[in-house]
Amino acid sequence: MASPQTENQPLFHTQSLEQTLKSLQTDEKRGLSATEVAARLQKYGHNELPKPEGESIWEKIKEQFEDLLVRILCLAAVISFLVSLTGKRFVLQVFSLQKNRSYCFKNFFSRVGESNVS
Repeated sequence: MASPQTENQPLFHTQSLEQTLKSLQTDEKRGLSATEVAARLQKYGHNELPKPEGESIWEKIKEQFEDLLVRILCLAAVISFLVSLTGKRFVLQVFSLQKNRSYCFKNFFSRVGESNVS
């Protein structure tokens, strides 16, 4: 909808009361007539801002998981759940995997070092 203020006209808040009333073609005491109100309502529409679009619930949930700390806490919750299901066995398996991995890396790097020397 168009605004009653045109581009070449000074802004209403910068004008005096008399200038504003004159540019809007109204009277301070009587205001607008009912027919003028209806005509301006038809021409300019209601004096309200458009409602912002709301976020869906899925967008809000997705936004919560963008934070690194939340991801770490979720990982800790999954690990805690797995430990509660399997008991100490899960913890021991994870440590044994880590131990095997470090052993493999040590062997790999020692072989790489030997091949570079010869």
